[in-house]
Amino acid sequence: MAKKLKNVLVNSVDLCKQGANQRAFICLKKSVEEGNSVSDIKTSIIQNVCKELNISIEDVCEALGFCIQEEETQQQKMKKAMEKSFMSVLQDESKTAEQKQQILQKSVNEFFDTVYNFAKSEQKTEQEEQEAENMDINKMTDDDKAIYEKLKKKYKSEEQTELKQKTEQKGLHPEVKKALQEAETAKKELEKLKKSLELKEFEGIAKQYEVIGKNTEELVPKLYELKKSNEQAYDDYIATLNEMVEMTQASGIFKEYGSSRAGTGSQKQQAEQRIQELMKSDTAMTYEQAFTRVCEESAELKKALEY
Repeated sequence: MAKKLKNVLVNSVDLCKQGANQRAFICLKKSVEEGNSVSDIKTSIIQNVCKELNISIEDVCEALGFCIQEEETQQQKMKKAMEKSFMSVLQDESKTAEQKQQILQKSVNEFFDTVYNFAKSEQKTEQEEQEAENMDINKMTDDDKAIYEKLKKKYKSEEQTELKQKTEQKGLHPEVKKALQEAETAKKELEKLKKSLELKEFEGIAKQYEVIGKNTEELVPKLYELKKSNEQAYDDYIATLNEMVEMTQASGIFKEYGSSRAGTGSQKQQAEQRIQELMKSDTAMTYEQAFTRVCEESAELKKALEY
């Protein structure tokens, strides 16, 4: 059956509750609801010719330099190219996050400039063609051509103004306009991503200064704006904060007065740690029992606990 059926398009296959009658006569008819398009007829002709000559359609396409498949629109081609460029950058493990941001920003800017220049050149070509269509110089006599050139030079500025007004009224091609809008949107999204990554980086820097009482949420935007506006002032401010941190760590002010507990390494703290260890090793032991045990083990720890 597979060898006898030709040019059959199966849209769906359904499962039957009861098997088909093997002795039944089945008649298959080709649907005629949709007529063959011109491209289908051309393809069919090419296929028949290739069959007679014993060659493939791919060979013909390669020889002629074209493809029978439906061409992609200019918009789809631009989307694919841009997506391929973005993915190649994002998947490059040899680049850092900052380098990827710079490359993506450069790609968006180049894409925007390319599309804009293409739109301008397309409009310029259409204007030149329209101007050539309005007047056929080849039909003019030599005297008419001379008069035409004089008039063209004399009223050149006025003609350019009219063409400019027509261009503004006509506007960009819809696909080009849409591509420009998409490029602008991608550019804004990239700037937001870049800003969020930079803020995250400044958040890690700001946390270092919590020890001197700086609020991380308030310090992050301040560092971001300062770095963006004046890098020298940013460096000076960071140096000042670092000095304050060093002074705080050297004085130990937060270690002494920042907690009501005993300082690290003191005998009282050691005694408390020993009590916790005893209670952890023997879950049935109470705090009072562990306290008494520590006092029996060390006279110094007993004195520290009594104090």
